Amino acid sequence: MAAEDGQTILLLKNVNTEGLNLNKNLIIDGQGHTITFTKYGIALWGKSLTFNNAVLTMNNIGSTPYTAEWNWMTICASKNSSLTLNNTTMTLDGGNANKHAIYFCSNNKLNLNNSNLTIQNYGQDAFEWDGGDGGYNVNIINSTFTSNHCRSGFTGTFYATIDNSIVNVINSLGNGSNGSNFDIKNNSNVKFDGNGSHGLSASTLFINDSYVSGSNNGANGIHVTGTLNIDNESKVDIKNNKCSICSKWTI
Repeated sequence: MAAEDGQTILLLKNVNTEGLNLNKNLIIDGQGHTITFTKYGIALWGKSLTFNNAVLTMNNIGSTPYTAEWNWMTICASKNSSLTLNNTTMTLDGGNANKHAIYFCSNNKLNLNNSNLTIQNYGQDAFEWDGGDGGYNVNIINSTFTSNHCRSGFTGTFYATIDNSIVNVINSLGNGSNGSNFDIKNNSNVKFDGNGSHGLSASTLFINDSYVSGSNNGANGIHVTGTLNIDNESKVDIKNNKCSICSKWTI
């Protein structure tokens, strides 16, 4: 891409791209237009990519442009990368392929601000973090996130802040989440329902002035291994779960 590091690109019409392989910081302002990915997804090499005012579509995209190694996920990032959506709608449909949607390595950030992100029909995970040597932070602010019919919604021990937002993790083949840290606050509405194993499995879970549901799951509705705080008239529904996995945390 010819843009210089840190440059802002303004779109004047709907565009197609075969994929983005970025080793520079970039802002893309869609000005309401649609970007359709036709062959590959996104590879970030320690840089920040920001989409403003755009509609992004990735259907049946199972590889980043870095096909030598990152050919089993739609979006992947090396250390210290970030992906930010501002007033943007992004849809990833994996077509039931055995791929990950978003796979981050270490010290990465995914930021949703006044945006809508939908990830569906992936044989692997919607969000995956492999451990690495840094934090993986998902910040969902005034936004909507949906994971539907993936192996899992949130996988890996990272920090998810859900602030005045709607989150639906539904119909996962396994856990809705797997050991992450959740801070749910400011009138958020969060559902981990209808998943094959645990619904909301967390290391720590803070619920403040919000609604959380963990219902109709194949194991425990909410499964917390560390601290659980429910404050300020929050409402939590846990019902119709099979509770088939027993442990010291089940109660």
